[in-house]
Amino acid sequence: GLDLIQRFPERVDRLDVPTDDPIRLAVLGLIDPIERGQEFAERAGRLSPLDFADPVKLLDVGMGASAVWADNLALPFVRAAVAGFRADARLTLLGQALVFEAWGELRRGNVRGAITAAAEGVRLAEDTGDARFAFVAKLAHGIAAAERGEDDVAEQLIADAEAVLLPMGANPLLALVAL
Repeated sequence: GLDLIQRFPERVDRLDVPTDDPIRLAVLGLIDPIERGQEFAERAGRLSPLDFADPVKLLDVGMGASAVWADNLALPFVRAAVAGFRADARLTLLGQALVFEAWGELRRGNVRGAITAAAEGVRLAEDTGDARFAFVAKLAHGIAAAERGEDDVAEQLIADAEAVLLPMGANPLLALVAL
């Protein structure tokens, strides 16, 4: 439970992998964003999307950066991952990367970019059966639509997501509905 999660970053520290390894960075950002966020930002800030040919590694860095709300770091990696997954026709991962792109754009105030990425992310996530990512994309799209004054669109997207999330008990995702 909670004890394991609290000890997990210490176990990651003991692994024999470079401190800037994308999976290591993603784990630290996702598991311990508050305590390790600054460390993550310092290590990821030394990296470039050009350092990695594998879009999975690009998405790992982007996910970790998103978890610590370092969207200036996340978006270049996420966008490069989107391009790589699109080129490889890896549709499930493409949909997931687009959701991270949508939220990064939303938090930076780029509402149009958020809607574009979220709409494609919803479509791909639904087509590939990735229900949770579809809902998170709908929430991003709904918030972006609200920012544009498109209240009917926002209300419908948020209601759709809430109707599925409430029975699932997905509390972190329900927090996004409240937002």
